[in-house]
Amino acid sequence: MSAINYQKPQLRNTRENNQNMVDFHVHSNYSLDGTIPIAKLLKTAKRLNLGLAICDHNEIQGSLEAGQQSDVIIIPGIEVNCNNGTHVLLYFRTHSELESFFENIVKPNKKSGAFVIDLLPQELIEKARSFNCVISMPHPFDVFKGGVQRAISAGTVKESFIRDNVDAIEVLNGMANREQNKQSADWARQMKKPILAGSDGHVLWQIGTVATKVLGENAEEIISNLLGENDVFGEELTGWKKRFTEIRKEMHLIFRKEGIKILSNQIKRSIKKR
Repeated sequence: MSAINYQKPQLRNTRENNQNMVDFHVHSNYSLDGTIPIAKLLKTAKRLNLGLAICDHNEIQGSLEAGQQSDVIIIPGIEVNCNNGTHVLLYFRTHSELESFFENIVKPNKKSGAFVIDLLPQELIEKARSFNCVISMPHPFDVFKGGVQRAISAGTVKESFIRDNVDAIEVLNGMANREQNKQSADWARQMKKPILAGSDGHVLWQIGTVATKVLGENAEEIISNLLGENDVFGEELTGWKKRFTEIRKEMHLIFRKEGIKILSNQIKRSIKKR
């Protein structure tokens, strides 16, 4: 039976019985709001003995770059921001499969800008089902940051669709709060879905704060076993550290191409949600 542990994972010397610790939700500086260069991500992950799923917003270059080395397990992944504000995480067995998905599904639909694709979550998920991937809903109850529960509450996405077409639920997200994560865990149990965890790290100090214990020694083995029982570990950011992290992200975003426009749209959406 899967276990949720609200404590910082013990990472060093954790490889045992063919199991590894992986952070299934990390952003590099290839995300418009990400601050971490790939070299620093890899150096930190190697020191911590931590695998990474680099899931940049509508972008795969960071995952491809990190996948060229063999010291750190890299799970090919992407976080897709749909046009209704919902985020979707997708994980692949190989980088060639991730690249095929990106070139055929994501890239042709980035017409509205780098941060949003012109697909609803239902459309994206239906298209993704034809690929050999694992589909997960990140931070589902963090409705101000792309959680799918906003769309479910509004009636624009049916819960039955998620139950029938999504493989896993992220139940411990380092940028969500404890109440939101517990709601996600309850929902995953109700939906009878496997659980995952990720730091949602955009700055370096978040790496190592959240992890999922998984079975496998490489990406293909881990993805093949991902829909079994996984234990998750982590502590959410709170207080000044969380606020400072958000400021770092937003300041970084402002100075990127399209940054001010993206931040303005985020603020408008937050006002509407309230």
